[in-house]
Amino acid sequence: MGFVLVQHLAPDHESLMPEILAKHTAMLIQTVTNETPVESNQLYIIPPNASLTIEDGILRVALSSQAYGHRTQIDHFFRSLAEDQGPYAIGIIFSGAGSDGTIGLRAVKEQGGMSIVQSVETAAFDSMPRSAILAGVVDHILTVDQMPGVLMAYAQYLHALAEGKGLDTLGKETLNCVETICSHLKRQTGHDFHQYKPNTLSRRVQRRMQILHINSASKYVDRIREDPDEIDQLFKDLLSGVTQFFRDPETFSVLSRDIFPKIIKTKKPGEPIRIWVPGCSTGEEAYSIAMLLYENLNRGTFNVSVQIFATDIDEEALSIARSGRYPEKIADHVTANRLSHFFERDASFYRVVKAIRNMCNFSLHNLISDPPFSRMDVISCRNLLIYKDTTLHHQIFSLFHYSLQGKGYLFLGSSEHAAGSSHLFRSVNKRHRIFQAKGELSPVSQSFPLRRRLQDPTQGQKVTPSHRPQENFGQYFDRVVRQDYGPAAVLIDRDGNVQYISGQTRKYLQLPSGCLNVNLLNMVTPDLRMSLRSGIVQTLNTGKEVIQENIQLSDDHGIQHLDVIVRPLVHTRDETELLMVVFREQGRIPSRRNVSRLQKTQ
Repeated sequence: MGFVLVQHLAPDHESLMPEILAKHTAMLIQTVTNETPVESNQLYIIPPNASLTIEDGILRVALSSQAYGHRTQIDHFFRSLAEDQGPYAIGIIFSGAGSDGTIGLRAVKEQGGMSIVQSVETAAFDSMPRSAILAGVVDHILTVDQMPGVLMAYAQYLHALAEGKGLDTLGKETLNCVETICSHLKRQTGHDFHQYKPNTLSRRVQRRMQILHINSASKYVDRIREDPDEIDQLFKDLLSGVTQFFRDPETFSVLSRDIFPKIIKTKKPGEPIRIWVPGCSTGEEAYSIAMLLYENLNRGTFNVSVQIFATDIDEEALSIARSGRYPEKIADHVTANRLSHFFERDASFYRVVKAIRNMCNFSLHNLISDPPFSRMDVISCRNLLIYKDTTLHHQIFSLFHYSLQGKGYLFLGSSEHAAGSSHLFRSVNKRHRIFQAKGELSPVSQSFPLRRRLQDPTQGQKVTPSHRPQENFGQYFDRVVRQDYGPAAVLIDRDGNVQYISGQTRKYLQLPSGCLNVNLLNMVTPDLRMSLRSGIVQTLNTGKEVIQENIQLSDDHGIQHLDVIVRPLVHTRDETELLMVVFREQGRIPSRRNVSRLQKTQ
């Protein structure tokens, strides 16, 4: 095992690090010169005013073009390390100021390697390790004294595996167990990965096996049967994806120049532009689109609002998105002008300004199992379909066509295309993967949602109260929710009895013990009961929508801020008078317990 040390160095001062470290190790230490092969039990140090990469096991040096200011050598090196060494790469972040290393560690993890950071309690400057921890890209949080043992054990595991069956054989074993593992994931998390690409799933599972030093796929299946926490950890790893602000800048330029002005011109005064970003992860894509629209609207006197529905199945990622707080490394992808206009400095982070955050509604939503949104002008679904199989692609494109109004636009990732759905979409810009829906809205297909959900009494299933609406009222309710709100919602009668539930409501509702009682006030969590009761009474008295704002809901993950909206809803077919209750999440403050849990060694 060879070691490479990449420091923050003054560009015009010779480093004394080789002399300092020589007093503490018997390894041979050398400052890297160009074309330096990496050998075991040697320590290589980056020279001043240079960037470092590795290719085919050889370290290469390039003089930095940026003599002063903020530089990103560690991320640059980590990315090359991930590409060169794949599952054999190990990235470690020690004490340091700023947020350097977070993006690079994500690359190491994506390529199957292992990531370690120094525990924040022991770091003289904790912002670098803390940034990586909060981004969810860390496998082990350790003191410096704990690191050698973990490194040696991991190296011995990889060596034994290479001498035995090898990583390729382990990968084939894992591929054969993917179906079983997906079944366990579905049972515990409620999310079905059976229609994801098996090879992608297999690589992510195999990485977890390596972190746990498991050398047999059958042993890993036994592990997840016995350890629910490992299922949760695998679920997080499967959701992790690479995202950034203005990814593929030329494509965003085309959107801003050619697409958004056309949409704005079609809008009547007061009419909103509606955009859906499924698989939004930590929110960079949604906020990038919001900034582009703000810039376009600011060039004229348009009386147009913007509604961006950004959705994902990853609660932790959505929490980051709602906060709008990102490492200062985003300066690599956001222009100085946009940084000054759309972000505020927050220690070693940038936070999206409130005007842009208010355009975006982040909510939990499963593209495959939850009812689709509708009346959208744009759907931006970039680099999500690459994880799904071909059969599911056709169903998703049909869903997107239904969700777009008129001739709305579909925006895909650089490796995705809609060629197999040419009857639904035409290509507007082939190079930048921009498509436009053909024809009018499709009728609701019997295949929506794209798979049947688990039988959970609080997740989109009809219950049997004293008064039950007609069968198509549920579809009508889902459509109204997706059109006007997006988040979880409940349909009740004037007495508070539940008629229908849409979206993910398990955080707010629970079935009471004893005889079945489906009155919403008996099902809702105590923290929400008083505000909900007040909202229902006011709506019944006034016949108008009532919004109870900024209610605090406590759970193991911290304090969730949300609005509870109560709105009268009349079905035009039979004039049934019902009320819609919407739970609209605004943001979360992490609890100390949750932060400390993140800091434990996994």
